[in-house]
Amino acid sequence: MDEEVQRKVLWVIGAIILGITGILVSLIGPNMILYYLYEHNQTNVFLIDVPIIANILLGIGTLSFVMFCILMIFERKMIKAAGILMLVIGLGLSYVSFNLYNMFAVDEITIKKPLDKENFTWSEIESAAFTYDDAANETEISFHLPDEKKDFTLSQKHAGDVGTMKVLLKRNDVPYEEKEA
Repeated sequence: MDEEVQRKVLWVIGAIILGITGILVSLIGPNMILYYLYEHNQTNVFLIDVPIIANILLGIGTLSFVMFCILMIFERKMIKAAGILMLVIGLGLSYVSFNLYNMFAVDEITIKKPLDKENFTWSEIESAAFTYDDAANETEISFHLPDEKKDFTLSQKHAGDVGTMKVLLKRNDVPYEEKEA
């Protein structure tokens, strides 16, 4: 087989493999990987909340990797440059998707954004509010810190984790209120 044809076949195979695994990884990717990085290895982490946008960004990043493989098949330098651009975009979106989460641990709360990380302990919270919305099956949580307010929205499947938060707030003498929406 000609060397040029072999190269093109490898890029096509790479695009197919990345496409199939990319779909699977974007469905469970950031959630499962962050779970195994933190919850599985550290016993003090009880909840990692990953927004759905992280999965969407990872899916778009995966499509960018597939486009990179497809564009590398062609000979023209402009098309290859576009392929390299797709690779950079895919890497950037993948980085953003894995660095967008809220992590609740026994000792602190971490709010991670791609270029920013904020930590605060349970004792730094001045007061908290839990608003239960049965229609949307969500719980809105507000933590009042000395200089700002942090809001989180959790689905009802995290009801046990909300209970853990209440225990930690009581342990640190932080008053909280509960109400129905």
